[in-house]
Amino acid sequence: NFPGGKDVFGLVADYLYSIPIPIDEKNLIPLRLAASFIQCPALATLVDQQFDEYLLKARVKGDLSFALNLLKQCSEQDPSLFKQTPILEKCLE
Repeated sequence: NFPGGKDVFGLVADYLYSIPIPIDEKNLIPLRLAASFIQCPALATLVDQQFDEYLLKARVKGDLSFALNLLKQCSEQDPSLFKQTPILEKCLE
């Protein structure tokens, strides 16, 4: 039941062993949910910072596709996982 499955678990394990991990549109939501799931504030902060950068770039361009894509990804996850994250609120902003 790990958010994002074994691929995201592998990324989180790498992060915990100080191995740099890629954070992109495809894994941003699962990584943020995983950070909350394992209660890792440092990873949550890192993902939130990347998330904010992506949102800022999308706003500057007037491109809603990024936020819509993330909302679609959110709809594919267990809604109870979002209680401790600001993801949905930020996308809807």
